[in-house]
Amino acid sequence: AGHLVEMLSDAELTVNLRLPAPSQIARAVENIKNGVRTSADIRNRDAFANRVEGLTGASAEALIFDPQTNGGLLASVSKIQQSFLETNGFIAIGEVSKGNSQITYTHE
Repeated sequence: AGHLVEMLSDAELTVNLRLPAPSQIARAVENIKNGVRTSADIRNRDAFANRVEGLTGASAEALIFDPQTNGGLLASVSKIQQSFLETNGFIAIGEVSKGNSQITYTHE
């Protein structure tokens, strides 16, 4: 969430975020289900939860707030670039559209 908020800045854009199973790191999901969190999870929730619509409190949402779960690998690319990247093993986790500088999280 932190990286996405930084990418949005104050632009009138929305990120429609979904985390398909292939984007989820199995060991991270296992740790989250066992209640393991980093201090960054709490800090990021406090700082950014008000910018994320659709949160339910599910443990898997920790993947959104912990920066160790690939946040630094985010990129906003065109549809053509997306297709190329996906053929090379990258995974789309959402799309950007005109909006209100929010992240809309859709559960998969």
